[in-house]
Amino acid sequence: MSCSRRPTPHGTTLAIARRRPSPAAVTAPLLTALVALIALVVLTLGGCFQSPAVKEPVLPTGASRGVARILLPSVVDVRAWGGGIEEGRVAIGTGVVVEKGGFIVTNDHVLTSNGQGLASEIEVVVDGGDRVEAALVARDPAMDLALLRAERDLPVATFFTRDARVGQPVLAIGAPRTLDDGFAGGRVTAVKDDVRVPGRSAISALLETDAPLLPGYSGGPVADRKGRVLAISIGTTIGEEEGRAYAIPSADVLKTVRRLMRSAAAAAAPSDAASRGARFGGVPVTSWSVYGTPTPTERAAGGGLRCS
Repeated sequence: MSCSRRPTPHGTTLAIARRRPSPAAVTAPLLTALVALIALVVLTLGGCFQSPAVKEPVLPTGASRGVARILLPSVVDVRAWGGGIEEGRVAIGTGVVVEKGGFIVTNDHVLTSNGQGLASEIEVVVDGGDRVEAALVARDPAMDLALLRAERDLPVATFFTRDARVGQPVLAIGAPRTLDDGFAGGRVTAVKDDVRVPGRSAISALLETDAPLLPGYSGGPVADRKGRVLAISIGTTIGEEEGRAYAIPSADVLKTVRRLMRSAAAAAAPSDAASRGARFGGVPVTSWSVYGTPTPTERAAGGGLRCS
């Protein structure tokens, strides 16, 4: 795995296959078309750098510029290192602010550098270029999603949970303060409602676009012209279907985030929560980083946290 000022593709390949309907429900021509979809391969888009710099995002032109301006305050560059990640390497991805209090959703494979091992240190680069320490709240490898908490309250993105339309223009954003090309425009080419992703067993639907994504886009938003998040990028195809990008629909992302929030709240110690007075959705919690690396405040207090 080589690192340079721009990441090179080195992700885990995932074969995506559509589940077959019953034989009685399909005609011979449809079966032929279905077989052509079985060998779809996806390259996850976690990037890798050595000591990545922070740069000013280069905004796209045309209608995409307005979308970028709407979303940028709610999009962060995610950087992870240490732990199971190879020494000297920094895994690069993207995250979207999903709840007040600095809660950010990203791809789980960003935090493991495509399966090397879970990082012990995480930071996010926020709008304006500040580097802010973040903590892992909880993760769902089967959905390839993870929830982070930054040491700063950030503007929450608007997620649109209705189905996208084929042909609809979209803008994907990926690590815009790290990559030279942090914005990729395209169109929705398909909405796949019945898929299997080996190693990501909980994923059952994906949004397909023709946006030309790069390593580092993993965990970033795929947005419509109003700046609403339609999906979270997960990977792009190689082989015969090269040039297609895939993302987890917002409805599935939010469902997973809510479940991770509940599990984090349930894992928190009630006595400590009462003394801190921290609450989310009416449920008191000690610290949203109960599953991950401690924040600076928790380090100063000598808090011992565990990783999932």
